[in-house]
Amino acid sequence: GRGLYRAEQRSLSSGGCIFDIQTSINTTYSLVQTEGRGVAMSADGTLLYAVNSSEAILRVYAMNQGMNLVASIPVGREASVVRVAGLRPDEYRPTIRLNDAANEEIDRLGEGLVYVTSFADQLVTVIDPVSLSVIGTIEVGDGPHHIDFMLNEAGELRGYVTLFNDHAIGVIDLDPRSPKRFTKLGDIR
Repeated sequence: GRGLYRAEQRSLSSGGCIFDIQTSINTTYSLVQTEGRGVAMSADGTLLYAVNSSEAILRVYAMNQGMNLVASIPVGREASVVRVAGLRPDEYRPTIRLNDAANEEIDRLGEGLVYVTSFADQLVTVIDPVSLSVIGTIEVGDGPHHIDFMLNEAGELRGYVTLFNDHAIGVIDLDPRSPKRFTKLGDIR
């Protein structure tokens, strides 16, 4: 369908499992077949972030409050991918991960900030998950779609954005210690 659903896993006596739909989040997705959609969760599962390319809004749902809509935040046109970098202050990761120093550093430096790519506006919008407000926009190039996070060889947090129309990957500075934070550093071609 065109909605978002919460499902609970239920074990079967045969050893398998099924998912029971518990709740539906009403959305205003259009019926255009080619539109993009993006969802992401906070590391602790308390916040759900959802965008779709026919709107210019990031919706934030509180999963621990019955999937209540807690914010609608303007982002760029044709928003399609939403990603979370690291952990919010005082947030913990309930799932066990490999003891990987790089992932732990991304969790710390990422601050749980939310990044939304906006294909038509050629930018990435940065949202603070605590204040639920836009704290930055980054002009990245033509046709940004996916974004991922990684440390460079100096241990600085970088974002890597696919630039569909530029046939490149944009590199952006996301390190909170940097005076160039939230700026594009260059392209990989």
